[in-house]
Amino acid sequence: MRRHIALVAAIAVLAATPTLALAIDLCITLDTSCCGEKVIAKDFGTPPLKNKCKAITGFMLPFFGAANGSACTSADGKTMFVEWTTSNASSNSVAIWIASIPLPLPGTGTGNVMGLQQGDVPGGTTGAPFSAAKCSVAVPN
Repeated sequence: MRRHIALVAAIAVLAATPTLALAIDLCITLDTSCCGEKVIAKDFGTPPLKNKCKAITGFMLPFFGAANGSACTSADGKTMFVEWTTSNASSNSVAIWIASIPLPLPGTGTGNVMGLQQGDVPGGTTGAPFSAAKCSVAVPN
């Protein structure tokens, strides 16, 4: 009996330990991109609850750059709106991404991308198809 109680207590401690939780990222891919551009929101977990928002931080691939923004779920819980900014030091560029993605995940939707490169006029894509799904991607070296 004592062994059973000790085993149950050990399992309870392990289950309550946050460092053992599996981190779930969110991958958002621009489906018409020439280069398979995607943003990985690290440790995203699940979409925000209805009528709520959460911060997102991560990076962009294949041209590595930092990414940050926010994700909000509509009041009816059917759509997640995501906005984030990415930067690419090698090309001195910044891009603003806006996507509207149906829930639950995985989902596909449309959005806009606007890029700004040093010394250039802004360019972008309107109505671009995006896809979003849970993933697990390591931060590149």
